[in-house]
Amino acid sequence: MESKNTIPPFLEFLMRHRDDAGVMADLRCALIPAREYRAWPYIARFCNLENDRERIIAATVGAAFALQPECGGKQDNMGDVMGKIACGDNGIDGLSSYMSRFRRLLNCDNVEELSPQLHTIFKAAQARDIPINHENLWNDLFYWGERVKRRWAAHYWPHEEGKKNSGDDGDE
Repeated sequence: MESKNTIPPFLEFLMRHRDDAGVMADLRCALIPAREYRAWPYIARFCNLENDRERIIAATVGAAFALQPECGGKQDNMGDVMGKIACGDNGIDGLSSYMSRFRRLLNCDNVEELSPQLHTIFKAAQARDIPINHENLWNDLFYWGERVKRRWAAHYWPHEEGKKNSGDDGDE
């Protein structure tokens, strides 16, 4: 599984099958460890099923797509999604109420730890009609590490209300 070379065919596959209820149902099964095997026929051509990391990345992105095929903004990442969920619940104060959940994501050392926590976020995003950028999710999972964590954090915690990533100190 190669990051930049594999994702276009994987996303194309997902887009081609977005209206196939059976495929989408099987991909959603990846959210349940005991039923993940139902997604394997669809992700096997895009990853090595015997490699846990590759399988988890493909299964996670496939499940996210199957829950909500609409794509988020070009620069959106899971920090944006979590921020929108939090603020949608409690306005800007929601960021602090969801902070422990978001910090748990940032505390994950690898995708094996991260993926199960993302599943509840995918479902919350679906319930609130907050789209996920599946290509960015794929790349972020593939390159999971400090740089991705910092990018998510920068998108979750705006410098000041209404000005995300502006670079301003916000002094008034």
